[in-house]
Amino acid sequence: MYEDEKVVSIIEKFKELAVLTSKLEEAQAAAKLARNNETALLNEVNDMQKEIDAELKKMKENSPSGTDWYNTPRTKF
Repeated sequence: MYEDEKVVSIIEKFKELAVLTSKLEEAQAAAKLARNNETALLNEVNDMQKEIDAELKKMKENSPSGTDWYNTPRTKF
């Protein structure tokens, strides 16, 4: 009977391993999706910042003489 208990114990461990493996795969898929979403949003934020930088550059280049922006050294964004 002792050998039967060992077999049952091993079978239960393999069942638990299958469950844990499935949960791990789900978590890994969710993490991958989160990384992809983060990258996409970072790209959108960076693009918007570039657009704002370009608009600020235009504003500074066209600012009236005597203003702080007019007197600021022209820098490349």
